[in-house]
Amino acid sequence: MHDDLVFHSTPRWVDAFPWLRGTDADAAWERPADAAAGPDLDERIATVAHLAIETQASRTLHEVFPLLAPGLLLKNLPLTPRLHNVLRRHQLHTGADLESITVGDLLASMQVGPWTVDSIFRTLAEVSISPPEPEAPAPEPEEEADLTPSEALERSVASLEPRMRAILLRRLFAPVPATLADLGEEFGVTRERVRQLEKKTLAVLGEPLGLARPTVTAIFDAYRDRGVDAAAVLGVETPPRPTTAPAPPPPRSQRPLYRHF
Repeated sequence: MHDDLVFHSTPRWVDAFPWLRGTDADAAWERPADAAAGPDLDERIATVAHLAIETQASRTLHEVFPLLAPGLLLKNLPLTPRLHNVLRRHQLHTGADLESITVGDLLASMQVGPWTVDSIFRTLAEVSISPPEPEAPAPEPEEEADLTPSEALERSVASLEPRMRAILLRRLFAPVPATLADLGEEFGVTRERVRQLEKKTLAVLGEPLGLARPTVTAIFDAYRDRGVDAAAVLGVETPPRPTTAPAPPPPRSQRPLYRHF
């Protein structure tokens, strides 16, 4: 692996996955990965995962995903707890550990089926074409032990880098949200990278609450339940709490009949 292998723009598919040349003649693999977007990008990533499972059984995971940095912490990948357990069970903690197991070994291991491997590979493929930025060191637990919910939120907001602050104010909480394309052009990154930063921003805000996959509404509701005016801390308008209208009673013809004897 090469720690200094850095792409200033999104690599071509065949740069990220050289073995594609031997499995698919589709000329689109020669294009930059950011030429695809939305459903087309998702379909391409799904195809990479499928081809890796079907054709690369003898290769190590590092050979299948060669652009993943050795220091990449796999625990930070957006996987479900079950999929993270699979990685831990196989002693896969960093990008460097991907040299220790082949695709076939992973598929042949107990309690790991093709669907599980496919889900992991889709995430590894996405990170390969749009690598996450290095994570800042997490604060020691004792440093946050005495923080109030309001102070924890303030610290989370203060930890956001400038691009994440821009996404917070101009996309997540803006009356007319900026598009991924507009922000990507401004930041000089791909739309997928902006989407990753958006998810990271929500994760930072939801981390003090223990929210695994936080949404804007979930964050505001959780802080509201803790007596914190999150809108005042963030300097934004509070999104409306979703309301659920009571279900209408079923028609008389569908109501159960009770007989009293």
